[in-house]
Amino acid sequence: MENAATLDKVSDRMDPSVYLFSVGHFCVDWAQAAIPALLPWFIATRGLGYQDAATLVFANMILSSVTQPMFGYYSDKIAKPWFIPLGPALCGLCISAVAFAQSYWTIFILSMLCGLGSSIFHPEAAKTVNKIAGAKKGRALSSFSIGGNAGFAVGPMMAAFCAYHAGIHALVFYAAINLTVAFLIYRKMPSLLEKTAVPAASAAKGSASGLSEPRNDWKSFAKLTFVIFARSLGFNISNAFLPMYWITVLHASPTQGSMTLTILFSLGVLMTYIGGNLADRFGFI
Repeated sequence: MENAATLDKVSDRMDPSVYLFSVGHFCVDWAQAAIPALLPWFIATRGLGYQDAATLVFANMILSSVTQPMFGYYSDKIAKPWFIPLGPALCGLCISAVAFAQSYWTIFILSMLCGLGSSIFHPEAAKTVNKIAGAKKGRALSSFSIGGNAGFAVGPMMAAFCAYHAGIHALVFYAAINLTVAFLIYRKMPSLLEKTAVPAASAAKGSASGLSEPRNDWKSFAKLTFVIFARSLGFNISNAFLPMYWITVLHASPTQGSMTLTILFSLGVLMTYIGGNLADRFGFI
């Protein structure tokens, strides 16, 4: 009885590894955010038109959007924890490789693979964060989301610095950071899998004893999907065209154009943190 009570008490605590996953989320999304910030550079140096530039963002987002539910479904059926370190590694390598790409189609393929890295990472990472969140699920998931929002805020600033100040080959910094974080996550995964195996075994025992499994609430899922779709529509339009609007219409510098994305997503970091804490205190609805 005492051991069971101790286990319950421990499971109520948020595992500090949530913050490592948040850093992994940062690494995935700062690579994603680099692509829109680099569009003016692609237009100026690679001879791309505005339609070609927008297609790069489309390629990145559409592959991520289409394959992410597939990876999520696969993750529910057969856990693939190695997807979590693979996502940041793939995203960082793709953005770094863009610096050496000379043709449009090479950049296009790298943009798609970066989106694939994002879709690999998110389902498995979010599922694991939920398992190790304990009773503080709102705080844990908001911390995880803050990592992504911070990545979208810092990514354009870093990409602009590389492209217009340090030299485009400085994009290798993305690979260096992402591979380091991917390695740290990979080293941490065995201990986390051991911790999450205990609740999973308890759930399986409950199922074997005849307790009914929860059913999917498709009505609520449809409502949430609509909200996420509306949010993503505005997000992706701003992400793709805000820097180019500032540069071509408001005659701002490329660095200033990229800074607009940093400001936009910095506000997202703040509001996500506030929202997560309010959810734990007042509920999610």
